[in-house]
Amino acid sequence: MVVRRIRFDLDGWDALDRDDRELAIGRRLSDGAPLTGGTEDSTPDLQAEDELGMKQIPEFAHIRRARARNADERFLRRGYSYDDTPSSPDEISETGLIFCAFQADVARQFIPAQRRRAARHQAGPLCGGH
Repeated sequence: MVVRRIRFDLDGWDALDRDDRELAIGRRLSDGAPLTGGTEDSTPDLQAEDELGMKQIPEFAHIRRARARNADERFLRRGYSYDDTPSSPDEISETGLIFCAFQADVARQFIPAQRRRAARHQAGPLCGGH
């Protein structure tokens, strides 16, 4: 099992407009469906292009980078939100996600997806783990 504490940059997220948030995730905010359509449980069409030939789900989208590339990379994941209350009035709360990944082989299953996500976040993260 891998457990990560991921702190959210809520100010950075709030600065994005709705379209940019949806592109960052690769899903519609209204119902969780992939940008390529369907419902929250629909498989995203990672090859779908818009009328200009651009990927409907961009290369940087979380849904694309976190998705297993083959059966060996599949694992069970669960997230639990947290919000640490400040200890003094001068501090702000820290909000994020406790991310748990359950797999038989961390190197074969978890690490490939984590490397894809880390490569994107080097260019300007909206969240950072510790």
